[in-house]
Amino acid sequence: MADKYRINWLVDNLPAASKWYTVPESEDEVDPEQPVKLVPHYDKGFDLGFVGSADVPNSEPDVKYIYNHVHLIIYYHDDPANYKGSRIVGFEVDPYSIKHKMEKGDPSDTNKPKTCDFTRREGATQTEYEPQRVSDIKKAEDKTIIWTYDVTWRVSLVATLTLTDVMCDIDFRGLFGLMMMIR
Repeated sequence: MADKYRINWLVDNLPAASKWYTVPESEDEVDPEQPVKLVPHYDKGFDLGFVGSADVPNSEPDVKYIYNHVHLIIYYHDDPANYKGSRIVGFEVDPYSIKHKMEKGDPSDTNKPKTCDFTRREGATQTEYEPQRVSDIKKAEDKTIIWTYDVTWRVSLVATLTLTDVMCDIDFRGLFGLMMMIR
């Protein structure tokens, strides 16, 4: 985690992107009459986890935490006049570190985590969960990592996107600018 390892996944030959936001850099981008609209940015892949610090809620300084839950957002496009079915045109990963609690006390195939409600989404933040530590382990239960995921499918106006389109849209800082994905 301290070395900023990243995970890169592909869906239909499109790389995963993780989204983050910044405040507009120039005053020209800000209308004083309107609330500040954050500027989205994209990175290729997603972090393996994070190192806790005083400014990261629910974490302890210098303890490593792993992202063991991923929310997958898959963008697709339908064009019945030109092809049958749907085409995947974008793929985002929103990772979380969650110290899962099981409904029946232990992990098994018939048991599900009560910490993963699978109905929350937009606006959920890491601060809602106790994170899954992978260093400075104090309890035996922290030695078990439960991996989970959920998927949101979103319609996109983008008709097609290829790996070449994505790679050509990398800006000078190496960040993905997949703005076309959310038109």
